[in-house]
Amino acid sequence: MPSAARPGRSRRSPERQKAFTRPVGCGLGPSTRSARFNWGIATGTLYLNRKETRNARDAGYIVALAAGVCSAGFPICFPITAQAGGIGIAAARYYEEGNCVKLKVIGPTLKPERHKKGQRNCK
Repeated sequence: MPSAARPGRSRRSPERQKAFTRPVGCGLGPSTRSARFNWGIATGTLYLNRKETRNARDAGYIVALAAGVCSAGFPICFPITAQAGGIGIAAARYYEEGNCVKLKVIGPTLKPERHKKGQRNCK
C-alpha cells in the first residue's frame, strides 16, 4: 500500500518544481528569476540581458534606418530616428564592452544607460 504524502510536501522532483515556480518575465523573451522592470516615483527602468542587448543593437539600427526613410515624407518620424539610433549606438557600445543596457523610461522617451556585467540579470 503506497504511503500518503506528508502535508506540505510535494511529490514533484526539485527540477520539476522549478518549472512551476518560475516567475514570468516582462515579455521580452524567456522568463528569468530577477525582476527586469522597476518603477520609481516618476520614471521606470527596463533591464536587458546580454542577448537582449545584442538584439537591441541590431533592432536600433534597423528602426533608425526605417524611420530615417519615413522622415523624408513625414517629419513626425524625426524623433523616432534619433531615439532608435541612440539606443542602437549605446547598445552596441555596451555589448562590445561586455556589459548590458538598461533603458530609463522618462515620459515618452527611453534613455539608454550602462548596466555592468554581473549585476542583476546581466550575465
